[in-house]
Amino acid sequence: MKRFVIVIIMLTGILGAGCFSLFRLKNIVDQMETELSSLSELVEQKQGQDLQQKIQDFQRLWEDEERVMMRYIHHDELDTITGTVARLFPLAEYENHAELAAEISRLRHLIKHIYESELPTLQSVF
Repeated sequence: MKRFVIVIIMLTGILGAGCFSLFRLKNIVDQMETELSSLSELVEQKQGQDLQQKIQDFQRLWEDEERVMMRYIHHDELDTITGTVARLFPLAEYENHAELAAEISRLRHLIKHIYESELPTLQSVF
């Protein structure tokens, strides 16, 4: 009977940690999506100083959240996003709005892909 209780406690802990990490990841993805939408609007309006400041804020936000996500997400995907985020400020600084918009769109796709790949679906498990 003790083994059964221990197994139940372990399974509950594993499922709880998994649910918590998915909940946390969903919050991060939603926050990033909101910030990227805001950046897209500034790119369309071609507001240089505001755009550069917002990009710096986004970079700081990403660096903070990346440290948390490194614990349970493949580093390759996070490194790709980090490289793309690093390109945003120089693109804004040199006013390359077309490529900046493309990189923001790419970031949206990559961040959404991370969340979808972490969901426990048949496709992601097998």
